[in-house]
Amino acid sequence: MMARWLSYFSFACFGALTLVALYMTRKPLCIDSKVVEKIDRLGIFSTDSIYRCAVNREVKFSAFFNDKSRDISQRLTSVERFLENLEPFSRKIQVTILEDRPQLFKVQDHQIFIGQELFNTQGMIEKAVAKVWYREKADSFFINQSLMEEVVTDFLVYAASSTLVAPLDQTKWPYMIKSVQGYCDSPWKFAEHIGPCKTQSVLGVIEYSLRPLLVSTWVHAYQDLNIFEQGRFLKNFASMLKDDHTPSLPIIRNISLGVSNSPLFEAAEVVRNINSYIATSHVMRISVAHREFMVNLSQELNKSGFKDTFTEAYFDVLLVSEAVLNENSATYLHFKQIAAENPKLHIALKDPESVWLMPTKYPIPLKAFGQMRSGKTIVEKCGQFDFSFVLGFADTTEKLLVVDACDQKNPAKYSAYFKSGAEGFGAENKGVAFVQFHIPSIVMKRSQLAMIPNIYDLVQNREVGSPVFQTLGWQELQWNPKAKAYKPKAVI
Repeated sequence: MMARWLSYFSFACFGALTLVALYMTRKPLCIDSKVVEKIDRLGIFSTDSIYRCAVNREVKFSAFFNDKSRDISQRLTSVERFLENLEPFSRKIQVTILEDRPQLFKVQDHQIFIGQELFNTQGMIEKAVAKVWYREKADSFFINQSLMEEVVTDFLVYAASSTLVAPLDQTKWPYMIKSVQGYCDSPWKFAEHIGPCKTQSVLGVIEYSLRPLLVSTWVHAYQDLNIFEQGRFLKNFASMLKDDHTPSLPIIRNISLGVSNSPLFEAAEVVRNINSYIATSHVMRISVAHREFMVNLSQELNKSGFKDTFTEAYFDVLLVSEAVLNENSATYLHFKQIAAENPKLHIALKDPESVWLMPTKYPIPLKAFGQMRSGKTIVEKCGQFDFSFVLGFADTTEKLLVVDACDQKNPAKYSAYFKSGAEGFGAENKGVAFVQFHIPSIVMKRSQLAMIPNIYDLVQNREVGSPVFQTLGWQELQWNPKAKAYKPKAVI
C-alpha cells in the first residue's frame, strides 16, 4: 500500500516539475522581428504591448496581439529581410497603434504612429518600415524629396513582397494629374494626407498626382530586367540613395527666364528631377544594371505619353465648349458614356475655366495646363467664324470639327463621330451646321484664305467656281444623302 502511495506521489511531483519547467521555458507572446523592438496598441479602454521575441520580455495577455502576432510577424519579416539584405537598419523601430485614430499615419525618426485601420491594411506597416529605412539611407535632399520618398518606398515594398497600396493601371500623361477632390478620392494619395483630405486642404496635388505614373514606370522598368540584373540593381540601391549626385540635385525649382510655366510644365520638371536622382548617381558609372534600368525607365515614360523634350498635354479627341460645364451637363454626361465605350482613347473636355480628363468627374483648372494638342479637336461655337479662327488651331490639332452650338435645347451628339468621323456625325445630327477641316491642308493656303469673313456662308453658297474654292482645290460639292451634308471632291 505504501509503495502505491509513493508511486502516486512520485508521479505528482514529476508532473509538477514538468509544469514548472514548461512555464519557465515557455515562449512569451512576441513578434518574430529583427528590426521592430516593440509595438504598443493604445486602445480606447486599455493599452497592450508586445516585443520582438529575442528580447524575451514577459507581457500581459492581449487578445489583439494573440490573434494577430503571427500575421504581424510574417508581414514584418518579409519587408525587413529584404531591406536588411540591401543594407541593415542602424537602429530598432518602435510602433504605436492607435485605435481611436484609425487612419493616422506618421513616421517620425524611428517611431511609427499608425491608426488601427491602416495597420490592418496590407502593405501599410510595410510601407512605414520602408520609410524608416529610406530616411536612414537617403542623405541627398532636393525639392521633390517627399514624392521621391513615396516612389522609392512603394517600389521597395513591391520588390520585397509584390504588394502595392493600390493596383497598377495604364497611367498616361497627363491623365494622372488630378484636382484636389480627385487626388483625395484616389487610392494613391499619401497616407499622411488622409486627414488633410477631409478638409480638402492638401497643397501641391499636381506633384503628388505623379505618384502612380512614377511607381508604375519604376515597377515595369524593374520587371524588364532579367533576374540577375534585378539582383545587381538592388545590390547598389542603398548606395544610390546616399550618393553625392553630380550634378547636384535641384534644391529649388528651375524657373526659365521669360517663360510662363504652367503647373503641367512644373509637373514635367518633377518627373525629370526624379529621373536625375538615378541618372546623376555615381552608381550609374559602375553598374550596368542601373544604366539598363534607366533606359527601361525612359522607354516606359515614353509609352505613357511623357516626352522629355516637351511638356504639352496630348489627347486623341479634345472637345472645346464655350459654355461652362459641370458633372450634370448634358455634354459631360454624353462624353462620359463615350469614354466608357472607348477606354483606349484619351478624351478631354475643355471649357473657359477647366479641363475634364474623361471619365473623371473632377475638373482640373485650365491654368494648370500649358499647350494642349489633339489628333481631333471639336469646337462647339455659336455664330460665324473665319479662317483666322480655324488657323488658330494650326499648331494644336490635325482635324478640326466646328459645330454650330446656338441651339442649346438640342445639343449635338458625338457617338457616331467616334465610329465614322464627320459622315457619322452628320448622320446622327441632321440639321446641325458643321464644318470639318484638315488643318495641314488649310495651313498651306493660309494667305489666300485670310479674307473670308464667314465660312458657313462660303460652304452654304456652294460657288464652286469661286477663287476660294479653286484655292482649296475643291472641284465640286457632293451631297451625301446619308449624312445630309456636303462633302467636297478635292485635289487635296
